Amino acid sequence: VAPVAPKAQSSGSSPKKKAPPETKSSKYQPMDMAKYPELLCEGHLVKVKSNSLKNKSRHFRLTTQRLAYYEENAGLLISGAPRDSIESVEDCGKTRFKIKFNTAVGRDKQKGNQELLLEADSTGVKNKWLTCLTMDLGNRPPDYREELVAEGYLTKMQPMCTTNTTRWFRVTKSKFSYYKEECGEKYADVSLENIDLITHTEDKREFKVCSAVPMTRTKFYDVTCRCATQAERDKWVALLQRVVPQHKLSSTLQMCCYMDV
Repeated sequence: VAPVAPKAQSSGSSPKKKAPPETKSSKYQPMDMAKYPELLCEGHLVKVKSNSLKNKSRHFRLTTQRLAYYEENAGLLISGAPRDSIESVEDCGKTRFKIKFNTAVGRDKQKGNQELLLEADSTGVKNKWLTCLTMDLGNRPPDYREELVAEGYLTKMQPMCTTNTTRWFRVTKSKFSYYKEECGEKYADVSLENIDLITHTEDKREFKVCSAVPMTRTKFYDVTCRCATQAERDKWVALLQRVVPQHKLSSTLQMCCYMDV
């Protein structure tokens, strides 16, 4: 008896492949940072006016696409302009610098103001802004090559009977760090891979970062950060969610949101 040939599959179909099982590492991934404008720097600067009594501190935020300033960190947007509308940046000596645009900026754009005279807290902070405003994005200085996610002053809450301190915090795509002051000495950092949990406290202005390894200068495994407002806390947490897997945040903090403007 002649052997029976196996049935041929139709040309219009192919055998179904089982999807690979979902693993923890594939399920819990940070957000895709490519869909957000990259942050170059942010912080408070004083808007200098002809009448010094009208000088006001504002929160400025510079991305690869836009320069914007707000009434306060995570506060109401006042004005902004595309980064490529900047015509020149002038060092005015001491801690001041001037930005000239080819478009109107300010709360009332009908006035046609195309300049901002700004004052930083120190020459180091001024130099940071001058570098970020003028650097070639395709050929960055070494200190500006790692993608920045957030930075700013936060109150570092200390154990009972010790004094709370204000420190400059920075989050990049790979590290959570804090410094003595803006552009000052680095005190400590921790790889984002070693962060175990980001949780809330009883104070809605605070968030707590817990690590698998020591993450402070005094070798503590956690740090509690207090923001000026709850809105600022929500901004920090929302930005941290872009680089830290969501399952590492408490359910309360997973509801925090922030929109780049």
